[in-house]
Amino acid sequence: MTQADEMVSFWEHVDELRKTVIRILLIITIGMLCSFVFYQQVFELLTYPFKEIQRTAEVDFDQPQQKENLIILSPSEGLMTALKTSFWVGLVATSPLWLFFLLQFIAPALRSNERKMIFPFIFFSLLFLSFGVLFSYFLTIPIANKYLNAFNEGLGVNLWTLSNYLDYTVTLMLANALAFELFVVLLFLVHYKWISADGMIAKRKVVLVSIFILSAILTPPDILTQFMLAFPLIGLYELTILYAKATTDERKVNRR
Repeated sequence: MTQADEMVSFWEHVDELRKTVIRILLIITIGMLCSFVFYQQVFELLTYPFKEIQRTAEVDFDQPQQKENLIILSPSEGLMTALKTSFWVGLVATSPLWLFFLLQFIAPALRSNERKMIFPFIFFSLLFLSFGVLFSYFLTIPIANKYLNAFNEGLGVNLWTLSNYLDYTVTLMLANALAFELFVVLLFLVHYKWISADGMIAKRKVVLVSIFILSAILTPPDILTQFMLAFPLIGLYELTILYAKATTDERKVNRR
């Protein structure tokens, strides 16, 4: 291939990258706009754990109580919070589409056996992402809310704002989703034999400590919530080791 051909090929790749980026941005923008149209329903869903705390909280008549609605402190806070939350919801909701376009761009550089793993990778990524979001919504956030609400009562009045609460909720959801996504990557590294069962067992102690450190970073500062995130991650790591052993044994049988 001549230098001129290489330059043409390079700019063709740049043009494909530009088209891919435009498609991804367009998809995320459409998802954000759709989410913004239904922002009230989105807010109702995200603030449900908070409202449950308010409904079930014991009333102390000597203390001022926050009603089920979160506080808005500035004229533009509601609109800016709706836009910011709609972006994150749109980003996650449209992830199957923009992830497909991204992998479609990368696919020509992959081998044929690696291309076959694109759709399984997308499927498991979305599965674990959904599992992480649901795990945080039904377990991590309600428990964190109860703990932080009780802790704050000893210091002052619990008056949570809409912007801060939704930032905290979305951060926890994305953090849990990211933590579970890491094991999708680990699973595929094992599948392609880049990591072996023996290597994972040898690094088990380091990984366990790392999981607890990650859980402490991604969750509020209470032990129960940290353990609730750490234990499923440890379970996933052990299941990945079992998968690595099973695939190794299967290859040994096939060689015979």
